[in-house]
Amino acid sequence: SRQVALGADNYEMERRVYERLASEMVVGTAGCLQITRDARTGNVVFVMEDLSVLPGAYSIDQWRPGGCSADEALAVARALGGLHAQYWQWSGALPAWLPRTDQIEARDAVGLAASCGDAFRSSYHYEVLGQHAREAVELALARARDLELALRAGPQTLLHHDARADNLFWGKAGVPAGVVFLDWQMVGQGVGALDLAWFSASSFLEPGEPLRWEENRRLCVAYWRSLVEGGVDAVRYPLEAAWRDYTLGFLWGFLVVTQLTKFGEPSEVVKAFCARVTHAMVELDAHKVPCQRLVGEPGVDA
Repeated sequence: SRQVALGADNYEMERRVYERLASEMVVGTAGCLQITRDARTGNVVFVMEDLSVLPGAYSIDQWRPGGCSADEALAVARALGGLHAQYWQWSGALPAWLPRTDQIEARDAVGLAASCGDAFRSSYHYEVLGQHAREAVELALARARDLELALRAGPQTLLHHDARADNLFWGKAGVPAGVVFLDWQMVGQGVGALDLAWFSASSFLEPGEPLRWEENRRLCVAYWRSLVEGGVDAVRYPLEAAWRDYTLGFLWGFLVVTQLTKFGEPSEVVKAFCARVTHAMVELDAHKVPCQRLVGEPGVDA
């Protein structure tokens, strides 16, 4: 809700992105013409470029059957790889105003598992799951702390933290892969592949997709190649390290959607959202992946 966003300083964070980072980012962002902030209320007004009138630019309905096409998903993977390579830090520091993933209430796996786990077990979302999926949910909830510790170790980068189809445009000329990223309210820092996993789980493929592993492997390969093209050392961060981070991202994504129980009786969209993210974790066996990153020995940042 708006009050939740104000309480979390989401609009202020987005203002900082457009004022401090957007001009240097290698990904597409919407042109910001004016920003006005009311210090008393915390309200921020953004006057933005109208992407809908640009030739070739388009958005999609995140909830259309199947979500994004394979080509649209690959474009997002390539664009995110470029962004994450740009801000990649093996051991150095990103700007202090960028919160870690676990410092953002709506993205804190441990906090959400603790506060929403029981409610999720009593919810419609759990009730419709089969026994195998319920067992996966229980294991996922029990591993939240291990996951957080894994995600705080190793290289970090700038994260969007909500890169799903409703916050994207495709087809803009002159930007990497034609993808434009909107709604930077949860910007922060963490493990890059979380952004791609959140996108895939929420916006690409439906529960029961027989080619889920193959399609996600293709996305991860495209993402990793984009990272390497952007300057990330492929020896210290091989493809299997990216795949491990990516699959851990599906475990993280499930823990994030447990908060949907906070918002009352679920709509059909909320049901679809939760089903996609939950089944993505289950069908990739992400709940069983070791909570340990596969990253080479630390060295000196370039």
